[in-house]
Amino acid sequence: MIAINYIGQCGFVIFNDKVAFAVDPVLNDLVDENGKTIRNYPPVLAYDELEADYIFCTHDHIDHMAKETLQAVAEIDKETKFIVPAGCVDEVVGWGIAADRVMGLSDGETMQLEIGKLSVKGISAAHPVHQVDANGKDHNLVYCFELEGKKLVHLGDTYMTEQLEKALRGLGHLDVLFPPINGRDEEREAKGIIGNLSCEEAAQLADKLRVDLAIPTHFDMVEGNTANPFDFAEALWNLNQENKCWIPTLREQYVVM
Repeated sequence: MIAINYIGQCGFVIFNDKVAFAVDPVLNDLVDENGKTIRNYPPVLAYDELEADYIFCTHDHIDHMAKETLQAVAEIDKETKFIVPAGCVDEVVGWGIAADRVMGLSDGETMQLEIGKLSVKGISAAHPVHQVDANGKDHNLVYCFELEGKKLVHLGDTYMTEQLEKALRGLGHLDVLFPPINGRDEEREAKGIIGNLSCEEAAQLADKLRVDLAIPTHFDMVEGNTANPFDFAEALWNLNQENKCWIPTLREQYVVM
């Protein structure tokens, strides 16, 4: 049994009886340049309620790699380890989190973690294109988690590219796919919001990969950057009525057997 709990935006807590890990948890407020909150709802967990052996962040945007959240959790739980793209390690360490608790992952690299026989593979995300920094390090990753013989792929933020689709196909059968669905447009791009897969693109990807379950992300938390997850569900159903998805509500749990 693997339990998946939704905590908002792209944030999930995933666990079984041996290991618990969180992906992109954002448990602090997010504010604009005027100090006004841009969250559509308050955090669903207090810092001390996030119990995780590992915290993964897909990239260094504030709605994915949240400084206040990581600092608070690191202070509360001294055993939690943090896994981020290799190009983000120095930033997280610079926030005061001990270097021996922060691990970097690169495109194509697989990491075997001590607790719960959890493994994770990093895959380059296109946000908005595939790129590395001047030191050849990734800042934006997709994660493929393997646990109890299941493969769960969290796309973080990404556009669709041939490179990404090829990498995802190379993983073999996928049990769960977490695609972002908020799309992109000129108005948001003018504000520096890069955007993501649209509902239709995410559905097409899930259908092509023949995933057992698709769970849409990035549709509800940030003001002005939302989407209707039922549009994704409809697009997925129209492609193949055997496709399955779960539209999560806050703090709701789905169990993968």
